[in-house]
Amino acid sequence: MSLSPWMGGEGKKLANSPLAVNNLWVAPFGSAPFGSPPASEALVRKDWKYFYWPEFEREQLFDLKSDPIEENDLSSDPAFTSQLEGMRKRFAELKSAAK
Repeated sequence: MSLSPWMGGEGKKLANSPLAVNNLWVAPFGSAPFGSPPASEALVRKDWKYFYWPEFEREQLFDLKSDPIEENDLSSDPAFTSQLEGMRKRFAELKSAAK
C-alpha cells in the first residue's frame, strides 16, 4: 500500500512509516473559480482530528469520541491547549516525512 501523490506522499510506502499509525490528509484545492473548496490538511487519530486551513491560517481541533460529527471546535479552548499543541507537532512531523 502506498500514499497517493494527492496526499503529498508521491507513492512512498507506508510500511515502517509514521504514517502507518496516523492518517495525514492533504486536499490541495483552493483559489480556483466557481466555488472550489478551500485547501485543507488534517491529522486524524482514533479519538482526535486536527484540521489546518492554509488559506485562512486557521486550525480546528475535534474530540471525535465525544463529538463524532465535529460540531464543537476545541482549538480555542484553553483546556485543550496541550492536545492542540501535540496534534500540531505530530501533523508537522508527518507532513515533513511525506515530502
